[in-house]
Amino acid sequence: TGTILTVTPAPTTLTVTPSMGSVSYGSESNVAFHVQISSADPFLSPFWGDVTVAAKMNGSWTTLCTISSGPFTHSHGLFFGNGECQVSSDTVLDQGTYVVRGNYVDSVFGKDYAPSSGTTSLTVTPASTRTTLHVNPSTPPALTYGREGGAIFSSTVTALVGNVPPTGTVTFTAGSSPVCTATLKPGAALTSVAECSPTDPAIPAGQYYPDKPNLLEATYIPLSNGDFAGSNSSTGLGTPLLLT
Repeated sequence: TGTILTVTPAPTTLTVTPSMGSVSYGSESNVAFHVQISSADPFLSPFWGDVTVAAKMNGSWTTLCTISSGPFTHSHGLFFGNGECQVSSDTVLDQGTYVVRGNYVDSVFGKDYAPSSGTTSLTVTPASTRTTLHVNPSTPPALTYGREGGAIFSSTVTALVGNVPPTGTVTFTAGSSPVCTATLKPGAALTSVAECSPTDPAIPAGQYYPDKPNLLEATYIPLSNGDFAGSNSSTGLGTPLLLT
């Protein structure tokens, strides 16, 4: 009788390392993941196969990039058990700290090397912003109590990092009085703009300043996902608003 010989897949070990442990929202494609796959015998390091790098915080896994022995996108390919891939999108993850997992599969022959996985972490921080305030008419801005609706309060919110304009709302206040609130709309480049007019009457008579008590201010309020950091226009720039 013949003898049965069984050849089992070579066991593998995977490690995944990010090029940076933290990145701002909107610039996530700056992160690359290096993957190394090894076996107990250094001469049996996998020459081929696919690796999927994915991230998870609370819900399901989100694919960040892939490494392949064949044609690839955003990838340097898998070669002698080593490979690298770049995150495919600047906004694939919201802000937060994620578990990142690399999964290896011998996709070429399917049985020579056993699957393996390894984990690391990645933190996505809110993108910082700058907010400005403008009142029209503005030469100088002077309004009459009960006729504030004739003025247009506008604000520009700029993302200081990343490649995505901010989203959310801007609330305008004069002293302790709310003026109006507007939703941001895309502007030029990495900016978003918001403008609104108050309902008459909305602001007590007085003089309001951009940098001291009786503050005239625009406050940027990001969406609840926290991808952008809030900011306000209290920078000492601008001219007082006179309400007679």
